[in-house]
Amino acid sequence: MVGLTDDTALFMTPLLFTTTAGLDQMLQATGTTGAILVTTSDPAGVSNRLEAAGFTVRSPAGLHDASLQLATDIYGSPVRLMVGVAFAAGTLIVALVAYTQVTEQQRELVVLKALGATLRRLRRIAVGQPAQVRAAARAAEADLATGLSSEHEGPSPLLRVGSAGVVFEL
Repeated sequence: MVGLTDDTALFMTPLLFTTTAGLDQMLQATGTTGAILVTTSDPAGVSNRLEAAGFTVRSPAGLHDASLQLATDIYGSPVRLMVGVAFAAGTLIVALVAYTQVTEQQRELVVLKALGATLRRLRRIAVGQPAQVRAAARAAEADLATGLSSEHEGPSPLLRVGSAGVVFEL
């Protein structure tokens, strides 16, 4: 190993700095180098020479994008499944809370009916509280969505890799 540096890792893929000969010896195979990171004062010239020699050259942004695409390909479907399950669970919980509220209000609704409240008025009371909860939840959802989308421009990827680590975005 030639060296390790701080904050140089792709998503769940740490970078190991070694010589090509050392890697070939470690893997007991030649020509297995995955990526070589080069810092130079003449990036265009070095890039042209490496491409002429048959190598694929990527900029740091291109390497980042490839890492992000790999992570999205691997973890995208499971994360979407988890989001779907969480949405279904949340919907069931809200429905259970609404049912519990109506059940607890049943006595008061019977009293209001005995006092002459119309069926329309009773329905409005029974549906009003869950509707208020739904409106509050939608407002919170809008605040959360605005907070996530304000961190970057353009369409939101499922996973964003940054210097602070991985941020899951919905």
